[in-house]
Amino acid sequence: MAISITSKIEDFAKFLNVSWALVEDIIKGEFEEDTQDDWFQVNWELLVERELGVEIFLEVYGNGADCYGASSRITFNEKAATHFITCKSNNGQPLTDLLSKKQLLNKNNNLIFDRLVTMTDDGWYAESSPFSQVLCRIGGDEVILNLEDLEFSLSEFS
Repeated sequence: MAISITSKIEDFAKFLNVSWALVEDIIKGEFEEDTQDDWFQVNWELLVERELGVEIFLEVYGNGADCYGASSRITFNEKAATHFITCKSNNGQPLTDLLSKKQLLNKNNNLIFDRLVTMTDDGWYAESSPFSQVLCRIGGDEVILNLEDLEFSLSEFS
């Protein structure tokens, strides 16, 4: 039975939401951003990537880790990404970018998953709970989409 990358990302969002208050208290301090990025990356590798198979290595989660000079990975730091994750509407309807409020048709699977986020009161996003939105990249632009509206697919680098 094939593992659904959509369900793995939804489970990862649940994990982030239930553990965030504790992590937020732990990572405060001088190296807050680096520690946070390392925490996201190691958990992404353990809870999502590892479930996909031994020969699948995903693009780094968000900013990746800063533990090894040449690699943004924590485990198998010598490995290059073999796959990336694309996003599309889970019901065939146009998606709305929560930053620009514009609709996206996305017929070419050109939305690339970057990380889970939340929308802030000022209309921007943050890496904070609740992790109910997804930061995707389309070309050089960032878009924010609701997690509940998305289906994810694995794509292999050619």
